[in-house]
Amino acid sequence: FMSLTMDEIPTEVLTGLCDPKSKWGKFVSSASGGSAGTGNGTVPCVQLKGKIVCNRNTGCVWSDTTLSCAATPCFDHCSEQNCTADVANHCTYKAATQGCEKKKPCGYDTVPDCSKDAECMWETNKCVEKPCKHGDEEPCLL
Repeated sequence: FMSLTMDEIPTEVLTGLCDPKSKWGKFVSSASGGSAGTGNGTVPCVQLKGKIVCNRNTGCVWSDTTLSCAATPCFDHCSEQNCTADVANHCTYKAATQGCEKKKPCGYDTVPDCSKDAECMWETNKCVEKPCKHGDEEPCLL
């Protein structure tokens, strides 16, 4: 732990508590099950409801056992070798950040690989997610 004066608590601790990039924010985020990008910031993975919403985030993965969203195990890999060897969790190594993360949904480079995934389709020279075919948004998010 670190030594702080009372005057430093607001700036050193409280302002960074909700920022997942700060020291305290990283701790809160990891203690609450990882975080997912939402376009306007991040939320803990455990707050994402539904398998599709959870799995669309590279920081999160859905558990069919607990029926909940949690941080991807890819984050636990420290080396490129361990990361790329974890094919079960769809991990990919990012050289720019020197970190391991879950591959983006439908992040396939070839038609055969894209076609193997029931949630994906090949369109305009890239693999994309199939559109939801429900008239209501709710079933698409579950």
